[in-house]
Amino acid sequence: MRELAAAPQVVHTLTVLSGPDRGSVYKLISGRITIGRGAENTIVIHDDPKVSRQHALVVVGPSSVHITDSTGRDRLIVNNQVAKACELQSGAIIQIGDTKLMFKAAITNVVQETSPEAPHQDNLLRPQFPKTKAQGNRPLFYTIFGTVLLLIIWMASQKGKRPDPTAIDGDTQIQSTIKTDQKIVNDIEAERMKNGMNTRQYQEADRQFIQGFREYEKGQYSQAISSFEACMTLFPNQQAPLYGRCYNYLQLSQTQFQELIQYELQLGAEYKAQGQYNACVAAYRNVMFMVNQNVDSDQKIFSLARAGHDACIALGGQDD
Repeated sequence: MRELAAAPQVVHTLTVLSGPDRGSVYKLISGRITIGRGAENTIVIHDDPKVSRQHALVVVGPSSVHITDSTGRDRLIVNNQVAKACELQSGAIIQIGDTKLMFKAAITNVVQETSPEAPHQDNLLRPQFPKTKAQGNRPLFYTIFGTVLLLIIWMASQKGKRPDPTAIDGDTQIQSTIKTDQKIVNDIEAERMKNGMNTRQYQEADRQFIQGFREYEKGQYSQAISSFEACMTLFPNQQAPLYGRCYNYLQLSQTQFQELIQYELQLGAEYKAQGQYNACVAAYRNVMFMVNQNVDSDQKIFSLARAGHDACIALGGQDD
């Protein structure tokens, strides 16, 4: 027959005071307990390079606890003194590398079952960790998990269901929306027709403007003038924005064209004065070419460039 009896028992513990495992508490049960950096130890000291692979041995006996330096190099410190081997008293501070542990021995009354055959107990070392915030937040975790689960079930139940059209909009509202959108389309089309933007002439005029703009950017002012004039001829509506753009760039192109002609004339004259007749001929020839490209150019400029061209040829002894 088994009976319950209260028996005093000494509980030995090691508490980590520093290092990554700070706060961990290890309960020491009778037997041999190894401490070190290696994974094979009973108590593993993490991330402390000064701790040996097998640093210390703790032996828990019936009436006392002893600790021994396993390194053989005086690397075990107990209560600030180097110790090869010593008996541990409750409250002792053990330093292994840079890690400190506190040894405690406490007497507690344990209710035990007594029987003729007491079960055998292996030598165990069980770490006891302080309760973390994560353990205290378990009710909140389960609440969030349950909410997410219910949401997934609801979404799965809605899959495949077609929305009721009447729930979105009534027939009257749908027809009203269609009429509103159609009116927007009609108003835009009417505005385009009013400005002639839906005609083939407008599209061709717009193409001429784009081409003229590209020629203007390249400095091909004579060609740009022709394109902008074509744009205005194809779409002569002076109230339309396109006509205004073509007119403005035509004026800019003509101004740049005249300035370029004057530059080449001046360049030809300077080359002639310096006796650089080949360069003189090239400059005047550029002017003659540009004037021929633009029918609106003053023919007096062509005659001036022709005379300078012929003079440079004669002075340089060249044949045209």
